[in-house]
Amino acid sequence: MYIRSTYGISSTACWSLCLKARKLSLTKSVQKGLKHLTKSRSLPAKIVMRARLILLAHNGSSVRQIAGLVDCVPSTVSNWMVRWLNESPQKKRHLRAWFEDRPRSGAPCKFSINQRSQIIALACEKPEDHGLPITTWTSEEIGQTAIKENLVEAISRRHVSRILLDVDLKPHRSRYWLNSKPDPQKAHKIKVINKAYKEAKKLEKKGILIFSLDEMTGIQAWIDSMHRIRIRTSWHLMFVGSL
Repeated sequence: MYIRSTYGISSTACWSLCLKARKLSLTKSVQKGLKHLTKSRSLPAKIVMRARLILLAHNGSSVRQIAGLVDCVPSTVSNWMVRWLNESPQKKRHLRAWFEDRPRSGAPCKFSINQRSQIIALACEKPEDHGLPITTWTSEEIGQTAIKENLVEAISRRHVSRILLDVDLKPHRSRYWLNSKPDPQKAHKIKVINKAYKEAKKLEKKGILIFSLDEMTGIQAWIDSMHRIRIRTSWHLMFVGSL
């Protein structure tokens, strides 16, 4: 018996279809594989439950009976019965993997990679450079400044925190360069760098390699630019090679 996929039909319709298909026909080898899964003590409970409900359907139990025995809602039983009936035997050769959750696309990204990078760059700059009478950023102030400077149309304090958490950035614990200056070409440079990362794999196939280097690796201070701290001189220099 063949039943259409659950995509495009309601769960109620799917359930009513499965109520008619009270018994699934399984080969002996498949039954053996399913029984092996149901007896496992190391597999996740959801895998064991799904294998068990297919076996119960093979034994002639109804959707309501199976739902009560495996402790789940009837729609879950009907969905897995429909999936089992729809997919070819080749896809069910590896039963353990077949019972895993299908990958989901999730919600589309709300902000582009350039917008996220600009917010991260903003958090690395001094708040006073943006006209704020504070010394350290908060997520709320970063979000408000990003909106004010047209980096994004709108963003919540919580979303700013998630973006910074992804790169392990804590603005309240950051120290800034004493002589740092705002870069008027910052937005353009961010786009160029992000484009390079995005196209790195394509360029590699063409024989073009991209290297990410920190130009300040091993930097050593010789003189305090603000003339407030006496720097201890050192007898050696750090050599930074370039490709």
